[in-house]
Parts: sequence; C-alpha cells; structure tokens
Amino acid sequence: MLDLIRCADSLAFLAEPGMRPIFATRPKNLQLAHLTTVKPFINDFAEAVAAHKEFVFQAHLNQAVRAILTRDDLDALSNDIGLLFGMQHAPARMTLNRMQILKELGLRVISIAYAGRNEYGCGYEDDGGLTPQGQDLIVDVTESGVIIDLSHASHQTAIDTLDFIRREQFQTHVMASHSGCNSVFPHPRNLHDDVLRGIAELHGYVGIPLITFLLGKDGSNPYVEFVRHVRHAQIVMGLDKIGIGSDCLHQDRTIGAAAGYFEKMLQMLKPDSKLGARFPDRPERIIEQGNDLFGVLEEEIGYNRAVLSENFMKFLRRSLPVE
Repeated sequence: MLDLIRCADSLAFLAEPGMRPIFATRPKNLQLAHLTTVKPFINDFAEAVAAHKEFVFQAHLNQAVRAILTRDDLDALSNDIGLLFGMQHAPARMTLNRMQILKELGLRVISIAYAGRNEYGCGYEDDGGLTPQGQDLIVDVTESGVIIDLSHASHQTAIDTLDFIRREQFQTHVMASHSGCNSVFPHPRNLHDDVLRGIAELHGYVGIPLITFLLGKDGSNPYVEFVRHVRHAQIVMGLDKIGIGSDCLHQDRTIGAAAGYFEKMLQMLKPDSKLGARFPDRPERIIEQGNDLFGVLEEEIGYNRAVLSENFMKFLRRSLPVE
C-alpha cells in the first residue's frame, strides 16, 4: 500500500549532519523533505548566507530533486523529491532586507533560537521569552512570507511568539517541524498543550519526531511512544495538523557507525546540556533501514496517509507563496 503514495518529512536528513547533502541511494517513498541548510552555531549573517548557498547547490547535485519555493512547485511534484530549505536559528542582527535576501536564496522556514539565549528569544536550554528584537524578527518574517518554526524554542518564547502574532493579527505561518508533546513525555524540547493549541489556532502544523529520548524514558518502546504523541497531538490539535518530523537520516547505517557518529555529535552538543541524549537515539530499525523509513513505520505502527504525507503538504499549500 505504501508505494501508492510517497511521503513527507518536516525535518529530514539526506546525509549525516555536517556532511554534503547528497544521498548515496535514493530514499524510498520520500516525496517531500524539509532540510536544515545552516549549522545552528553559525550566527554571522554573511557566513550563514554562504553556508546556505553551498548547501542548496550541493542538494541539487542529487538527481530528480526540486526546490519547493511556491505552491506551484509543490503541485508540480511527480517523481521528484521536493526539498524545502530552512534554518533552525536566526542569524544575528536580522533586518527585513536580510530576511528578504534569505528568501530570494530559497529559504522558506526559519526558527527563532536553537538552544540557548540570543537577541530574539530563547531555545529550549533557557526559560526566557521573546525580546523586542524577536518581535521585529516576526514582523520581518511575516512580511517576507517565510514560515516560523517553533521547534527548539523555549516554552515562554513559543508562547510569546504565538501571543504576539495573535495580538497583532498577523497572517504569519507557524509550525513546529520536529517536536513531541510535553504532556506525554516531559522534555524541554517537547511542546506544552498551550503551544500545541496556539499553533492549531493559527492553522499551523506539528511534526512528531522519531528521536528516542524525546519520545519516552530509557527502555520504552519508541514506536509505542510515537503513537502516544500522535494521539495526544490529535486530541489537542486535530488529526489534520500533525505529521512526521522524523529528525532522522533517510539512509541505511550500521548500528556501530551510528553509535560512533552519535558520540561525535554528543561532544558538539555539550554532554551536560538539557537535551538528555542517549543511544540508540533513533529506533534501531530506523537506523538500519533509514532508506525505507516510512516502510518501517508502516510495519511497526500501521499506515496513516494523513500523518505520513497529506497534512504537511496541506500546510505548505496554505503557507507558501503562490508564485
């Protein structure tokens, strides 16, 4: 059944983070992938632009891929894999002109903060809220027609962002590309119900990840926990506003290779952070059969066309510019 419809992932990787975004084998059933183009530790605007341009160039070295810039691009997908380019943080000293430069370069999604505090607000490692510069960023993002991603934002920054958008009656498009539900498993990267409801009220979208330490405690079944997050988000938001934001690599790896890479990433992400990372950081079948990630999910939890594909597509059709 699965190969009758190809699927969407609101936070995916074509290659290991930090490596060239070129897939060794074409990911099976993947039709749409939201990709991070710039490492979250690059704050200088010029450096971020250069990194973004290089990432986009390399991504297009893959055969049968198409940049998703407008609704028409989305509707024109056939056998291509659609690539939606985003950043998981905002570079320093953003202005409307800089936001529009990024949009002209193909950026369609941007986050406020990645981990700690910056000039706009706070990531999950800090409890602070949106700043006046953060409000200015939202104004510029809204005017540019770019999507705001609340994954990684602190709870207060996320709430402040939603409140500001509602208060100003902006037509801002909001999603959380790869976040679980805090009521199911308390974790600073997971969203509280008031944030889930706020995103739903703005006709947004939430992608549920497949990261084990975001889904449940050590030793729990990640597939069972994933379903619990989906069901809770469905109750709070409605089934039509949730999907998969796997945060996973759509390529096969050995467990040994994945463990070695995990240790390198752990050092980069600070072992004493609030992330609570542990290995295996993805379900083991997803590590070994990442090239067929959606096929694994179909076997493990059953097939749901809306969650696997339609909802993220529908959100983008509401959010992307017409041309």
